Amino acid sequence: MRRFFYRSGFMIAIEIMVSVLFILCANAMINEKKTYLPMAGLDENYMLFFPSSTENNTVEKIRLQLPEKIRYAGLRFEKGAAVASGVTVLTEEGRSFTEKDRETKANVLLLREDNLPLCKMIDGKRYYPLRGTMYEVIGVYSDGERNDSRSNEYLVNLYAAGIEEEEDWEYGFLDAPERVQKMFASSLLKQGYTFAAGDQRREYFNRNVQTSTKAALAVYGAVAVIVFVNIFSAIAVWMRGRKKEIVIRKMAGAQKTQIFGWLVKDFMILEGISFAIGTAIAGGLLAVLAKYEFSPSWIVVFGKRLDPATAGIAVIPVLLIGFAVISSKAWWYLRNEIIQIIRSE
Repeated sequence: MRRFFYRSGFMIAIEIMVSVLFILCANAMINEKKTYLPMAGLDENYMLFFPSSTENNTVEKIRLQLPEKIRYAGLRFEKGAAVASGVTVLTEEGRSFTEKDRETKANVLLLREDNLPLCKMIDGKRYYPLRGTMYEVIGVYSDGERNDSRSNEYLVNLYAAGIEEEEDWEYGFLDAPERVQKMFASSLLKQGYTFAAGDQRREYFNRNVQTSTKAALAVYGAVAVIVFVNIFSAIAVWMRGRKKEIVIRKMAGAQKTQIFGWLVKDFMILEGISFAIGTAIAGGLLAVLAKYEFSPSWIVVFGKRLDPATAGIAVIPVLLIGFAVISSKAWWYLRNEIIQIIRSE
């Protein structure tokens, strides 16, 4: 074990730490683009619309104008949102909205789990009081981003009878094909409603986010680079642990370029293994973070789960920097210390 640590263990440990940091930073880069989304799962090409200053803005009026073929649609209120039946919400228990809820105008909602103590039990069912009406709680969801004012305390059925005449919504969102969005906009434009592409209103949505994701990302990125500097000392230890193999290969007639290629190849294999382990560790950290929610600000920065694109983004700088470092270090080592190595052995 001691021999392994001297030859490769220290370097693998450093590379795993570096991989975890780079993976978390890559996930934060992806997650940062999602911080301005009214709801998770929206496509970046969604559309926003804002209440008219001249017409009434009842929920009933908006939902009558909504097209049939939509991916996401809803209205944002002060502490929650009204969403259409097509919106899928990951629930801890219960179910999400169905087409039947829409057709029957059911007074049902999904509730964030920390608000469950506010519910009342009636005939064995949970009900939540909202704007003077009791709504049946059909599902419970978890939301760790509680330091963000956009974190919804509840998600109510957009077609519920209890909110038909409500007008105090802040904005609406629609995720649908571009053609459908244009048709929807044209139906309300003459009535004084205003529209904007979602990705053009990042500052609007981020105005109350307590954690600056970009600042945090810069800090964690700097830490990752600092930790990576230690790879130089780790490589020096790794190559000293392999000097007998270097001598044997040299005595057998191997050229410097052959030994160089062998060292680089072995290093890159170890780096690939370390990156895979680092990916698993980073995924585990995010899973624990999502489950126990002990740091809402971390969730805002890093998210709750690894995005599929994270590994692809992180592996590029890790492998490129690793290749550059091992190439320069190995070539210098072979040019300047090969004679001393042979003599010492």
